[in-house]
Amino acid sequence: MKNLDESRPEIRLVLINELMSLTSIDTLREFISKGGVSILCTWTKDIKNDVIKIKSPSSFTDTSSSIEIYQKLFSAILSYLDSLPVDWNLLKKTKIGKAVNSVLKAELFDQTT
Repeated sequence: MKNLDESRPEIRLVLINELMSLTSIDTLREFISKGGVSILCTWTKDIKNDVIKIKSPSSFTDTSSSIEIYQKLFSAILSYLDSLPVDWNLLKKTKIGKAVNSVLKAELFDQTT
């Protein structure tokens, strides 16, 4: 089997879409207990950093198609977070709220996100 680079946004989008198909409350709690929200926090921070790099004047990347995949990933993360049974303590511990707000405040995407 080929080694996948799970840091690529395309791979992360596939993974988050697979996670979204798992809707059992026990599965969602297991995801949380295994540190899944911390991973989503890292992914959210990566989205911000990567899109800022792509938008920089020195970037030679096709910005529209590159940014589109990050926008889809961010939307999927938000949808998945909405389905998780998270409490205030988990939000504080993982700082996922701060990461999400950081992306939103940076206005990296169109207002349709």
